[in-house]
Amino acid sequence: MAAGGDAVARADDGRVVFVAGALPGERVRAAITEEHRSFARAVTVEVRTPSPDRRPPPCPHVADGCGGCGWQHVAPADQRRFRATMVADALARFGGIADPGVRQGPDLPTERYRTTVKAIVVDGRAGFRRRRSHDALAVDDCLVAHPLLAELIVDGRFGDAAAVVLRAGARTGERLVIAHPGAVGLRLPDDVRVVGSDELARGRRAWFHEEVAGRRWRISARSFFQVRPDGAEALVAAVAEAVEAHVPDAATLVDLCTGVGLFAGGAGAGRRVVAVGATAPP
Repeated sequence: MAAGGDAVARADDGRVVFVAGALPGERVRAAITEEHRSFARAVTVEVRTPSPDRRPPPCPHVADGCGGCGWQHVAPADQRRFRATMVADALARFGGIADPGVRQGPDLPTERYRTTVKAIVVDGRAGFRRRRSHDALAVDDCLVAHPLLAELIVDGRFGDAAAVVLRAGARTGERLVIAHPGAVGLRLPDDVRVVGSDELARGRRAWFHEEVAGRRWRISARSFFQVRPDGAEALVAAVAEAVEAHVPDAATLVDLCTGVGLFAGGAGAGRRVVAVGATAPP
């Protein structure tokens, strides 16, 4: 599996072919969608010899061509295994680490977890792009969206917006919608804070809160934050474990690309931490 989720094959001329919707060891019929000098891309049309890792996609919109989730056809345990393999491969090939020790993270729910969703707007409703396409697909639900956001995808009306970012604090219940290019004509529940990207460009501030690792975090509209609080806590725990095991108490920690300061605040308790971030462009 390649980073990005496509299976890797070889054409007769030696080029790498990245095959969407396929798994290692499978025999499939695929249609070429892009051709380049050194590689090509293809999409699975028919699975002739399936992998034991394959499962029927639980989301009905996969059959419609939705490009939101690339691995609905992969069993959850195998998704975790593939991800660990990708990380190990990247560390070996790009980092020069001969034998990287990569362990899998905890087994987390695979449905109704995502607290940030980017969507396009189709006739006032939230939708997604078709896989590797600019074509729009309207949806009536999203299997991975947290219930706080799934409600907005199903019932929200987004007026004149061309695209929206839906964000929520799973543990606080707060919701924020960023509409592009502006927040005109939106019809959403009263508790949802709404801001247009044009307003943010003019200096307006908007945020929501989430609770992770024993702290309450204020997350600005454009700030990066992990898409699930249980995943964020798992990352903080791993970093804290490494710090405790390998970093002297008097050492200064540097948290690069710090975002809202998740690791500085969650894993650096009681230590001196220098947090380095950047301002998001308007």
